[in-house]
Amino acid sequence: MRQLLLAAVTMAALSLPLAAQRGGSANRSSPKVGQSIEFTGGASVEIKYRALTWAGGQFMERLKTDRGREQTNADLKANPTGTLTCSADVSLGGQAVKAGTYKLYFEVDAQTAFHLVLANDAGAETKWKLNLAEGNDVNTRLTLTLTAGKTDKEANVGIAFGKMACSVGLSTDAAAAPAKKEEAATAPASPKGK
Repeated sequence: MRQLLLAAVTMAALSLPLAAQRGGSANRSSPKVGQSIEFTGGASVEIKYRALTWAGGQFMERLKTDRGREQTNADLKANPTGTLTCSADVSLGGQAVKAGTYKLYFEVDAQTAFHLVLANDAGAETKWKLNLAEGNDVNTRLTLTLTAGKTDKEANVGIAFGKMACSVGLSTDAAAAPAKKEEAATAPASPKGK
């Protein structure tokens, strides 16, 4: 009877999706959030994402080893956090982004620096190294915000999790964006107390 119970538990665990095994139950019911902005002239940008929790810091611990980082990056790519949809060409963090819908996820490099990644249906990726700054406020869930920028053609994509936050500039003036492979998102948020 004991072996039968052990076999049943093992089969149940193996039947769970890989993401559920890695993330546990912490993100199984994560709320889905959406936000959009429409610019004068009709161009619009929409972000939809899952408000992931970082499982009490366990997520960050996994990133300290090469194997943990590789597994985390593979999981993040296989299970995108959300989507970004642009009705027209835009510039995001200084890079051109063509109109369309992109998978949105994060990647962590060997120095544990976070990168925002957009991938099209063909798998082509555009990455931004995030210039995250530490503040006093704690976001227990991933938070992405889309706010109006300084001009009528600009917006900001805010990214926050844990005590880390930054902002990536977005512009509907896509012609101003140079075609670069990867660039740091250089507009850090202004965390309180720093």
